[in-house]
Amino acid sequence: MKNIKLEKMAETYVDHKSGGGPVGVEFGVGMEKFGFSFGYFGLDPEMMVQFGLGTQSRRIYTIYNGIRDLQADKIIQRKMIIEARLGGLEEDQFSRGEAHGANYTLNEIMHFEMWWEGRAKPLFEWDFFSGGWVVGGSDQAAAMNAALGIGI
Repeated sequence: MKNIKLEKMAETYVDHKSGGGPVGVEFGVGMEKFGFSFGYFGLDPEMMVQFGLGTQSRRIYTIYNGIRDLQADKIIQRKMIIEARLGGLEEDQFSRGEAHGANYTLNEIMHFEMWWEGRAKPLFEWDFFSGGWVVGGSDQAAAMNAALGIGI
């Protein structure tokens, strides 16, 4: 792999100013959609055939990387599990004498998990169909989902 990128995780906000109020506020109302891209050297026809309108099904992508803990002097494994469609494919410009590869973008992300070595549960876990948004083992969407009758 030459690169992996989890797009910025961000909350969605709406602005509000009460009638006659001198100062406005903003309220968090949800999360922006997840985005993920990766690239590697060389071309892989098996990966390329996953792209396009004829391949409507989502796949499970599992990505591992190591993060160096300088204080503890060790490598910590991080794993991400993403259910998505391969929605973007861009080959590198070919230049003689240089490595050639491709960059891929995952779209229609319906499930996302981020695991850190040493944790019994995922740091983040989100699932479109269940409506769950779990951070550090706590389902932050549980009360709203119960009020809406989701997942019952």
